[in-house]
Amino acid sequence: MLNHYFKIAWRNIMKYKLQNAISILSIAIGIVAISAVHSFLSNVHEPRICNEPYFDRTFKVIIFGENNVFKLSDLQGLETMEGEALSEIGYTFGNGQMVIKHNGQQYKTKYYPDAINPNLLDFFAIRSVVTGKRIAPLKDNDAVISQKFAKRIFGDENPIGATIEYFDKEFTIVDVCENSTFYNKTPRINGVMMTDKYLDFSANEETSIAYLVMKEGVEYETFAHEIASRLGRPRSEGWVDQICNNGQTDYISLTSVLYIIGYMILLASIIGFLRMQIQLFWMRKREIALRVINGAKKHQIFLTLITETAITIILSSVLA
Repeated sequence: MLNHYFKIAWRNIMKYKLQNAISILSIAIGIVAISAVHSFLSNVHEPRICNEPYFDRTFKVIIFGENNVFKLSDLQGLETMEGEALSEIGYTFGNGQMVIKHNGQQYKTKYYPDAINPNLLDFFAIRSVVTGKRIAPLKDNDAVISQKFAKRIFGDENPIGATIEYFDKEFTIVDVCENSTFYNKTPRINGVMMTDKYLDFSANEETSIAYLVMKEGVEYETFAHEIASRLGRPRSEGWVDQICNNGQTDYISLTSVLYIIGYMILLASIIGFLRMQIQLFWMRKREIALRVINGAKKHQIFLTLITETAITIILSSVLA
């Protein structure tokens, strides 16, 4: 019986090739759209630091302009600051060929690793994709690579313990961190990050960036004034911005907008599909009338139409 319904449904689909092709394509586009959105957002997550108790007291100090670069040591030891000042990721060791050695094999790649403060990944609560835990403060000559870089170089092999030779220095890969998140106020996760205990610069020659935690109970104006005084420049030249201002809102807005767009495309595809099916049913009203006259039951006609719809959706899924 099912084979009979399938044959009739397939014959009708082939009879109206253009209309069914449009239906299949519209559903496939909707499936691809929502799948693409979900795939993209699966790699986008709220910054881990959002769950830390000092998140709402963390500030990003950034100063633009050539010859306005400050040293990280300029901000250490502030009375209104908790802990130490941390540099932004972005100070590159230099241009050169990087040699990676692992399990007796050697990889050479043109890649420019970045220097980071040993405590930066721990401060921002960046997670390890190997252990799932927070990456601990790094030691001298430690290196951390991103999940994307690890996949490109090592494939499915565990890269922990591999060494990186860069100029006259040798670093050991101690962990693999999650990829960057969508958040413009936290550090960019580069492919290869190496510790530099002597790091005292930020970003590049025209931009200085540092992260500081304000002590509990301290007023923002007092905190910002001490920073400006220490750097020896008016407040108008600097930017002391609380990183939690728009972070969670940005994350929620991104996911909401993308999901809305994806579901709207899917909804439009379903509406287009239903309109095409209704048009096909209308075109076949004479055929259906003849089937009723010849003794076809309502449930038999219904099953025939449902089978056609199911085949169309299956073909759409396969195409998507």
